[in-house]
Amino acid sequence: MYLKTFSVISSMVVEQEILDQVKAMEALAIELSQEEERAKAEFTKAMILFAYLQHTSRMQELSKKINRQGKKLEWRGSNLEKLPALKEVAELKKCIASARAGVLSVSSKVGKFSPQRPVRNIITSIMNSLKRAREICEAEPWINDLNREGDEEVFASFLLKKRYYQKFNDEEHIDILSKVIFKTTAQRCFVMHLAGVRINGLDVALLIRNVSKRVGRYYLNINLKKSKLLSANFSHLSIIRSSFEEADMRHADFTFAMFGRVNCLNADLSDTNFTSADLKYTNFSNADMKRTILDGADIAEADFAGVLHLTEEQFRKAKNWQLAKNIPSYLENIRQELGGEHVGRLSLAEGKIGALSLAQSQGALSLAEEEAGTEKPKTKKRWRLFRKE
Repeated sequence: MYLKTFSVISSMVVEQEILDQVKAMEALAIELSQEEERAKAEFTKAMILFAYLQHTSRMQELSKKINRQGKKLEWRGSNLEKLPALKEVAELKKCIASARAGVLSVSSKVGKFSPQRPVRNIITSIMNSLKRAREICEAEPWINDLNREGDEEVFASFLLKKRYYQKFNDEEHIDILSKVIFKTTAQRCFVMHLAGVRINGLDVALLIRNVSKRVGRYYLNINLKKSKLLSANFSHLSIIRSSFEEADMRHADFTFAMFGRVNCLNADLSDTNFTSADLKYTNFSNADMKRTILDGADIAEADFAGVLHLTEEQFRKAKNWQLAKNIPSYLENIRQELGGEHVGRLSLAEGKIGALSLAQSQGALSLAEEEAGTEKPKTKKRWRLFRKE
């Protein structure tokens, strides 16, 4: 059944998808192997030169077809050249090149008066190369395994629908995205590897919302270290244990986003909008916060060590600014001047303990008052008794 299927394909040089072309080459290689076996049988059994030459002539023809099909795959602007720069694509190109070199070698060796043993080895090598090429094509790593560390540029091209990925419509794009970024973990999150890439203007929020419609609400775990995120949209997203370290996030939109242990160390946050975002425990150390919008953002336990261009007006518009950590000295002085208005640099844990202690104190006070209230008449009674006496 396998050989019959390939014999149908081998009757033409296909021009369609890469997989079809690789299958056509593999089918021709199988036929080449069969012709080599027949030529060897004719020579060893009957020593019939005419029949042997017929088979070797057919081998020459098949070798030329394989070479021609491989050449079409390798042509500049062809299917292989359009594929993303993945390691599997490099291996696929190597397999095709190896197969082409093999058939050229076969062409130079057949047609002799005795079958050459090295021809069998070469044909076996050709078949192995084309089998591996077919396996790569069937796995489709340029679609099915996009979101990997080391392949960030390819994933960014996919998200922005550029180069190879521009042919996908919105429905196909979301369908692929829902498969490549979803990861079942204890945190139930989408994982995205995008360190060092340029995704300016990308509407991440829209992409994640569309995916979430299919798989439910999940958190986003993302690595965008040293990335370019100008005007990118992350509004209303839940982002946990993620890195925006040294990222260029100017004019990015994080309104109503929820951060959980996010690292923004040395990031450029100029004109970034964090309105009503939950930024607790976020590391803003050494970040540039020029004109950063913090209106209504919860910055409790957020670390502001060494931040640049942060003004009192920006800072005071945030929620729980009193609980922020490592506030720069120029704002620390302002806080001290506020006197009774500010609650001190309590951590959340200290705040909870303080609240609990206060409640306990109030409870103890109430109890003491109750006890005092019950004892008061007795005292009066004693005094009355004493006066009567």
